[in-house]
Amino acid sequence: MESSPNYDSGPPMVDNFCLLYYDLKDFPPNYQGKGPSVLSQEELYRKDLYNTLTKISKLRDEIVNKNQARYLTEEKLKIQLNDSRNQTKHFGVIGSNQSALLQAIDSNYKRRFTFLYARSWNAVHTT
Repeated sequence: MESSPNYDSGPPMVDNFCLLYYDLKDFPPNYQGKGPSVLSQEELYRKDLYNTLTKISKLRDEIVNKNQARYLTEEKLKIQLNDSRNQTKHFGVIGSNQSALLQAIDSNYKRRFTFLYARSWNAVHTT
C-alpha cells in the first residue's frame, strides 16, 4: 500500500482513551491562546473539541442544578400539601366537605406547582 500525498484522511482520530483520561489540569494545551492561522489542522480540531466538551460540561451542570431545584420545590409543595391534609383531618371536617376541601387543596397545590414551574422555565429561557 502506497500512501499518496493527496489523500485526505479527514479529521484526526481521537479515541475514547484520550477523551476519558486526558487531564487538562496536568497537561494544559499550549494552543488555546493561539490564532487559527498559527495552528495545524489537528490542533484546530483539538481546540474545537476542547471548547465543545467545556460547553457540554457547563450545560450538564446547569441541567443538574435546575433538576435539583425543581425536585426541592416539589418536595416543599408536597410537605405543604400533607400539612394541609393533616390540619383538615385534625379539625374534623365532615364527609363531603372534607373531600371538597382536599380537592381544593390539591388544585391549589397543582396551580402553585405549575406557576413555579412556568416561572422557572421563563427564567431559564429568557437569560
